[in-house]
Amino acid sequence: MFNKTLATFGLLFSLVFISHNSHAEEQFELGDYTLYYTLFNSTFVPADIARAYQLKRSKYEWLLNVVVSKNGEHGGVPIKLSGHHKNLMAQQKMLQFNEIKETGTVYYLAPVRVNGEEILHFELSVLLPNETVPHTIKFTDKVISD
Repeated sequence: MFNKTLATFGLLFSLVFISHNSHAEEQFELGDYTLYYTLFNSTFVPADIARAYQLKRSKYEWLLNVVVSKNGEHGGVPIKLSGHHKNLMAQQKMLQFNEIKETGTVYYLAPVRVNGEEILHFELSVLLPNETVPHTIKFTDKVISD
């Protein structure tokens, strides 16, 4: 049953990742790698999957999904990832990424708490395999908890 849950979870994030219904999806080219991120409301995650991965489901809880793939290959690779986001009042919150390992891929999830409508400025530090200097990724997104 748990393997089925893992497969479902991976499938869910694959679908959310490529879906045009996701709130934001972007990519950044980092030499031989590409970083992809998706920001979506946690209510998109089915309850049983959320329980299995201890994810909070709420209209106020969003998830930032980050995956880095080697160019020309499928699946994510392990990276060192940290970051934070700031709102328009310059209130900063650190992102707490959880590494999710599945067969053939690795991705990272961080909860993002949102009250009402907010414009959030994200900054990520990404250390790629076999590199010693991290890349800095910056992006801004508007999120709304209805």
